[in-house]
Amino acid sequence: TNDYDGDARNVATPDIGADEGAFLLPNANDIAGTSLDDPTNGGSKSAGVAFSPKATFTNVGSAGQTNVPVRYRIIDAGLVEVYNQTTTIPAMAPAAAVQATFPAATLAAGTYTMEASSELPGDVTPANDKITGSFTVLAPLAGTYAVGSAQSAPFDKLTGVFTFDATGL
Repeated sequence: TNDYDGDARNVATPDIGADEGAFLLPNANDIAGTSLDDPTNGGSKSAGVAFSPKATFTNVGSAGQTNVPVRYRIIDAGLVEVYNQTTTIPAMAPAAAVQATFPAATLAAGTYTMEASSELPGDVTPANDKITGSFTVLAPLAGTYAVGSAQSAPFDKLTGVFTFDATGL
């Protein structure tokens, strides 16, 4: 016989549910890096202004976890590590996503790579532990800037200039 979506049932060990499949139990110990929150991938920050990096991690394992060590690294364009900090997530239930905040960083203008990784001892799926991205640190505005429709964003509109100047972005 077939299941509800037309897959043939296994004659020897048919799945008693509606859908035949090769289902696997999740691993007990598995923490995944799931998002880069501050700065965001492709985002920007202002040079000389402190910010606290943030990343989200998800417990994709079947067991609750406590005292989960996580790390955030920032590498400059010359491949020099300029930031490497850890923090601990106190508790994570199965399927829980938790945002970790790391100690403040202050960077010079440039392009950077960021990495957030979980370091759970006994994690059985290391391939999902780390998430990477890049961001730019912008130098403050200084000097004379032309504004108008012939200019590139954000200098194509006066409102864009004020937004750029007020946020440094």
